[in-house]
Amino acid sequence: MDTMQGIDKLSEVVTAAKPRALGAGAIIDREQAMRIIDDIRATLPTEIINAQELLATIESIRSSASAEAEEIVANAKARAGELVSEHAVTQEAVVQAEQIVTLAESEAENKRAEIDAYVESKLAAFEGVL
Repeated sequence: MDTMQGIDKLSEVVTAAKPRALGAGAIIDREQAMRIIDDIRATLPTEIINAQELLATIESIRSSASAEAEEIVANAKARAGELVSEHAVTQEAVVQAEQIVTLAESEAENKRAEIDAYVESKLAAFEGVL
């Protein structure tokens, strides 16, 4: 019998008690009531222990879940930092590549101008020889 069953039995005993002839009291079977109370006392510690074990298990699960959640958040923050860092490196590489292309185009334009001037001077010299 568990505690609630014992309380239900005790309630039945009290409810079934015969009323007194005088006054508001009732006559109950003392031995029966005491047996039920003893049964309740016997089961109560077991139920309390079970409840305490259940609470400890719940707290352990909660603690574990909390630690796991903190680890997930920390990993997510670290990964986000890596992605931001990689993004920054990529952006820097793009900027440097654009600068290199601009410089190469500028140098190529200068070389074309020099070559054009050289060719024109040579053509002018050939023209003078001709």
